[in-house]
This record gives sequence, structure tokens and C-alpha cells, in this order.
Amino acid sequence: MTLLMRDRENIEKGIEKGIEKGKMEMLFSMVQDGDLSVEKAAGKIHISASEFEKQMADAGYKIPSM
Repeated sequence: MTLLMRDRENIEKGIEKGIEKGKMEMLFSMVQDGDLSVEKAAGKIHISASEFEKQMADAGYKIPSM
């Protein structure tokens, strides 16, 4: 594997991670603002509502009380 190939792979992995992070931030923001339920947001990324709430809290977002 050449350095160029490795660099390209690392760039692609970084882009994928950035897209995933952006998706999570969008869902967290929508839940925090009350535009989307925890259950629906969790379903969109195929995790449990409790896991979504944990990740949301870890990212510094507040879970709205319903």
C-alpha cells in the first residue's frame, strides 16, 4: 500500500465519521428542540431509546421532559 492510498483511505474514513457525527448532532438538536421524539430518533439510527438518550447526554444535549 502506498502512502497515497493510505492517505486516501484515512480521508475517506474521516469524511464518513464527519457525516455520522453531523447526523447525530442533527438528531440530538431536533430531539432537544422537541421536533422529534427520542424513540423516533433512536429508530432512525437503529439503537434503543435509552442508548440514544445516553449518547445525547454525553454529547452535552438536554433531553426534554415530556
